[in-house]
Amino acid sequence: MTGFYYENKNSGNFLIYSPQREEELDAFTLGMLSNNNIPGLLPIRFVQMNNERQFMYNVTARVSLKQYMSGNVTKSRCIDILRGITGTALSISEYMLDYSSLIFDVDYIFVDVSTNELLMVCLPINMERHDLDMETYFRQLTSSMIFSEEENMEYPARILNILNRKGSATDKISNEKRRWSRQNTVVSNQSFSLEYFLNQLEAMRDEDITSPVGRVERVEPVERVDRPKRFSYIIDSPVAKPGLFSDSELFDFGLAGSDTGIGSEAECEDGSVGQGRGVVGLFRRIRERLSHKEQSETEDTEDFLQKLQLAPQQVEEVGFGETTFLGEEEETMGTMLLTDEEFQGQSSAVAYLLRHKTDETVDILSDTFKIGKESRYVDYCIENNPTVSRSHADIIKKDNNFYIIDNNSTNHTYLDGEVIPNCKQMILKNGSEIVLGNEAFTFYCR
Repeated sequence: MTGFYYENKNSGNFLIYSPQREEELDAFTLGMLSNNNIPGLLPIRFVQMNNERQFMYNVTARVSLKQYMSGNVTKSRCIDILRGITGTALSISEYMLDYSSLIFDVDYIFVDVSTNELLMVCLPINMERHDLDMETYFRQLTSSMIFSEEENMEYPARILNILNRKGSATDKISNEKRRWSRQNTVVSNQSFSLEYFLNQLEAMRDEDITSPVGRVERVEPVERVDRPKRFSYIIDSPVAKPGLFSDSELFDFGLAGSDTGIGSEAECEDGSVGQGRGVVGLFRRIRERLSHKEQSETEDTEDFLQKLQLAPQQVEEVGFGETTFLGEEEETMGTMLLTDEEFQGQSSAVAYLLRHKTDETVDILSDTFKIGKESRYVDYCIENNPTVSRSHADIIKKDNNFYIIDNNSTNHTYLDGEVIPNCKQMILKNGSEIVLGNEAFTFYCR
């Protein structure tokens, strides 16, 4: 969303919105926000100098929801995010505000990583109200998360199943709340109930995911069948004996009894039997190999290997000591050497930090590497340094490059002696000097 920007003021970080001249101030909403501490909303400060107006939101030491969702999301974090947004949308109706004035962009929703409290921006501007399909919004938000595989992966499907449920008349926001609202909440899907969704999230919050309670709707997980990879080695083996695999053995490899056509011959559109592609084609070639009966089952392995052995004149000499650059037209069995440009495009960069105070080497092992003093949240915890914020900064790997982003830290992040803007990715180079508060690091990449 355009119009927002960040400023550092008196050791604080503020998200600022400057209304355009044609945008009309919503005095009622601004009064409610200024005179009440509304749960789930960032406190607002209104400043007007001459013709310039500003709405200021203090976001010091809070990370954007976009950054909070980066990396693997746990069950508790996922539910806290959805509960926070749903609870805020419902709570503002108690103050006769409409949740269409909330900003739902993940760049402008903020989280305190120590308490997991989620705070949203309410913009007191009279603007055209667009339909808000909250069901679709929550579905897209949930689908955009990368969930931790260390937990049971059933709960995301359960959340989506709750979103697909059509609410009854008793589930909808009460007529009493709507009557007290200055304008009806605009929801394109009137069958979706925020209250029902919040109740289900509350029920899931403290639930042991391995033993789900009956009152929360759930989707039964689909049983997965693992197909062993060893099958390909048997196909390629030059000593694979015809007739070696029985139907029961093929079933053990995961190739029989499948509804994908594996285990039967592939039929073409004209009714003829085709060779088939992929696993189906491999299976057909196995069947053809098994149909050859020239080799007796009682033939010894020594005689069988002798028959498979190639004649000397069939073996071609190969120059295994030769080196070939990519782009040469000759086809050889030699090792092909990547050019510098191709190597840089295909290699994966490895990066680490050197902490000056302790001479510690900190390996950057994830695409989003979080640094701060909140041990339950960050990937590298800086202890015993009060100048470092809970989630001070992130190092992000993207397209084989590395960037650093400041998460609205109290004492800022410095790159090569210059303070970097909040929530903006700044590229790192080999040897870059990084200072978080007064904690110094050197960035290396190889």
